[in-house]
Amino acid sequence: MFTANVHASFSRGMRHLILAGTMALAGCAAVDQSATLVYPPAAAAEGLAAGPKNKQIILTPFLDHRGDKSNVGTVRSAFGLRAIEVVPANDVLQWVTSAVKSELENSGYVVTLGRSDKDNLPGASATVSGVIVGVTCNASDSAKVALIGKIRRAGREVMNKDYAADGSARSPWTSAAQSCAHSLTIALAASVKRFVADVDGMLGG
Repeated sequence: MFTANVHASFSRGMRHLILAGTMALAGCAAVDQSATLVYPPAAAAEGLAAGPKNKQIILTPFLDHRGDKSNVGTVRSAFGLRAIEVVPANDVLQWVTSAVKSELENSGYVVTLGRSDKDNLPGASATVSGVIVGVTCNASDSAKVALIGKIRRAGREVMNKDYAADGSARSPWTSAAQSCAHSLTIALAASVKRFVADVDGMLGG
């Protein structure tokens, strides 16, 4: 009888431990699902801006043409047991538009936010706009950002070009979701900087 009671108590204890462990794992996975997309990349935060160009640009918000806007990719959970979706804590569209504005200003332009790519402003050198095609990371913490950049001058479109770049910022000190977000920031920076370099070329530097 005593042995049976010990066995029953042991079984109940094991069930409690297993349940607690499962809940803990689920809790860790839930935390890892959310990440804040930031800009610029930490390594570029101290970069020097170019001198003023005395040229004004109208920047209109990018269009978001991603097939799935609910997440920015799939990574492994904290314990690598299953794949989880990374849901951004902030707006992807605002993240991209702000990055373009930041890099244009770093390149010396005065940037005015518009509402459509047909907005006009006396003295503006160009209207810049674009499309978000893809923002995604995968289980290996590699990320890709694909954009279309557009330039309008004097009421007509003078450039429409694809910009895509990869990024990776795997770190043992951050969660998989945070590594995903950092990787996406690196990929976005590479895409946007190439776009702004083409804006420079179009507007004569």
